[in-house]
Amino acid sequence: DQFAPYLLCGCDMVSPYNGTLFRFPLRNKHTASRSQLRKEEYSEEAMRGLFDSLHDEACELLLFLKNVRTVKAFVRREAGAEPELLFQAERSTAPGTRNEGAIANYISGRGGGGTASVDAFYERLEKADVRQLPLEAMRLTVHLRHGPASPRGDEVREEDWLVCSALGRGARRICEMCLKPEGRRLKLMPWGGTAARLSVSKRPSSTADAGEAAVATESAGSTPIAGRAYCFLPLPSATGLPVHSNGYFELSANRRDIWHGDDMVGVGQLRSEWNIALLQDVAAPCYVELLLYARSLLHGPAFYALWPSSKPAEPWGSLVAAMYRLVLDQPLLRCEADGGSWLSARSAIFADGGG
Repeated sequence: DQFAPYLLCGCDMVSPYNGTLFRFPLRNKHTASRSQLRKEEYSEEAMRGLFDSLHDEACELLLFLKNVRTVKAFVRREAGAEPELLFQAERSTAPGTRNEGAIANYISGRGGGGTASVDAFYERLEKADVRQLPLEAMRLTVHLRHGPASPRGDEVREEDWLVCSALGRGARRICEMCLKPEGRRLKLMPWGGTAARLSVSKRPSSTADAGEAAVATESAGSTPIAGRAYCFLPLPSATGLPVHSNGYFELSANRRDIWHGDDMVGVGQLRSEWNIALLQDVAAPCYVELLLYARSLLHGPAFYALWPSSKPAEPWGSLVAAMYRLVLDQPLLRCEADGGSWLSARSAIFADGGG
């Protein structure tokens, strides 16, 4: 029975299953020798390495996904045995989250009597006031727990994140790019955002279940992240930023980086220009929105650790330049004079740093 391997984790192939199962046809030495598709064996050591890679990125896999909330990895040690949990990562939203699901609802037409087709989305976008397009600002908690099959013990890792996303809010240029014939043909969508990690806590699972204080907690300043590009799932390319950047990017042929370059013509030039517009018009305003949210949660060096300290290589340098232009008029600099207040760079007076 070709469906027998899927009869796991509550899936019976009869009733609806609320989840997704992936089966990888990995072959040991014996089955690989008989295969007409692939003669290469996949060792247990390589499989463990694959699980280790998934474990290390499990928390960050969930940041920009809209429907997936939990990732679980199981091990079945022998045929007929019950699978044992290796680890699971689960995402939840904290109180105060604003407009969660607003972007997905707008795209699908839910709540407004629309339909979920791409053409229907473009019709809504064409009629929309870009100033009223959806924006989400979410505070997320991601728990990484280890199961009985894990060699890592019962430690629970808890990560606190801020994620801000927008669908072309206030960005007329990029919305017009979507609505052109070339944009419709490529199914472009003005969706982007940023994510910053606020803290990391580690504790034994027994302590976490009892609701006691974390054994160890590190703030954003002490646990900086190496910013990566996301197209809803992480890409292997680094951005040089202290935050992650997500977008409905046009990707390179090997899908390892976003399409960019100033020496292209035709559709290649359009794809490059689209990515730049997405970084400048959507990701950069989301970055500023994230900083405005973070200023009430982080203080001193931990807050300023979220700011770019230098201009990275292109195309990410264009995001930083656009972000700092927007920051000029936002109250994001803390002044402790007269009881303390937040000032914009344009209204602040900077003291001479000399002795």
